[in-house]
Amino acid sequence: MLFQIASPLRTVCALLALAFTCIPAAHTAPPPAVEKDPRLHADGPGWRLDKATIADPTLPRVLFVGDSILQGYMGGVLKVLRAKANVDFWVTPLWQSERFNTVLADVLKEGPYDAIHINIGLHGWPEGRILPGTYEPLTKAFVEVIRKHAPNAK
Repeated sequence: MLFQIASPLRTVCALLALAFTCIPAAHTAPPPAVEKDPRLHADGPGWRLDKATIADPTLPRVLFVGDSILQGYMGGVLKVLRAKANVDFWVTPLWQSERFNTVLADVLKEGPYDAIHINIGLHGWPEGRILPGTYEPLTKAFVEVIRKHAPNAK
């Protein structure tokens, strides 16, 4: 399916794949941002939506969504995608849930996005957060949120 994507977006998607095989686990993370929108914040340091400063609107726009693990590779992603994409990061403590889907819909309104990368789940791992039998339907539900609010994103 990647071969059908427009050339600049194909380049970004290929770079994303390369980034996750080449970025070392430890690097200098960008300084923490302060979330000004209370709907996007949760208790705890570092949770935020970091929006790219768009210097070149012709570049693809990419959204990374992740829990604490995202903070570990943000700097590497920015380095790899510099001058190739406008990259937003939503670092969230949320996991598959109706609340996640509601807030994700709000975050997607910050787009439009050409590509979306999601790496969440560990914060939902403790017993009782995601009830047995609900992980798959909740995950399918957030995919539907993406299809509705970012229909052209890959």
